[in-house]
Amino acid sequence: MDTIEPRNTEQVQAQGSKPRVSLEPPYPTLKQGILLLVLLLLFQLVLSAALSGVSMLLGASQETAMLVSIVIANPIAFGLVLLIGALKARQPLRVLFPMTSFCWTALLPSVAILVGIQIVGSEIYNLVRSLAPMPQFLREPLEAIVSGGLLGSLALLLVAPVTEELFFRGLVLNGFIKNYSVRKAVVASALLFALMHLNPYQFLPTFVLGLLLAWLFVRTRSLVPCLILHCFNNGVHKIVKILGIEIPGYSMPQEGLAAPQLQPWWFTLVGVALLVAGFYGLAKVLGRRDRDTA
Repeated sequence: MDTIEPRNTEQVQAQGSKPRVSLEPPYPTLKQGILLLVLLLLFQLVLSAALSGVSMLLGASQETAMLVSIVIANPIAFGLVLLIGALKARQPLRVLFPMTSFCWTALLPSVAILVGIQIVGSEIYNLVRSLAPMPQFLREPLEAIVSGGLLGSLALLLVAPVTEELFFRGLVLNGFIKNYSVRKAVVASALLFALMHLNPYQFLPTFVLGLLLAWLFVRTRSLVPCLILHCFNNGVHKIVKILGIEIPGYSMPQEGLAAPQLQPWWFTLVGVALLVAGFYGLAKVLGRRDRDTA
């Protein structure tokens, strides 16, 4: 990836006959991005606790109350932080959250990469959980979403992709690219994306997913492919279930979250092959596009 040197904006304000020059880096910097993430998590915590409590007082089960809090609290929390960030960034929304056209042929190799991440990440997930069982407070939200029916699907396929892409690939990555090299901006945004999920068992595959989506945003300058691929990534397990595919250790029922089972070796090897082929194909597609537009 090309390197972009740090850049600053100049704001000149007149004070009598003498102008005052204020050098202020584009928003957000890494420090400001971390503060935004902390603020987001605080909003999520407070809103989720309040909505869960109200839902249970109204007679909802603990699982339903948890799902309601996820579906409602997360968009509100993200919305508040995005509003704060957009006001501080002082840029048009079309610049912060670009929804421009992009190279659609990049989706096919990207899908191969995502499936590869899912398969390899699932086996890493199994290995980690076999060494250190997942505590209940981490397992319960996952099980609630997996078995949550319509509300769970809404949280996975709509709420999470839209809110997270607007925040991490829109607001955060936009600012990072203007302040740091592309490589540093991509890695830093992916790191914050993985940390936001607060689940060490899923950190590595989430981090790799963040790298892919950030790279795609840098190359396409559009959130559209990021939204499509994020939605697909979150829906892979549901697609597998609908197709009736049974792979031990991967397409396990929800109790598999508590009782890990290793995948067949050949299935993990397929995941590695998809990763390699996908990255190779994506580099070819984007390289061809660059040559055509040169």
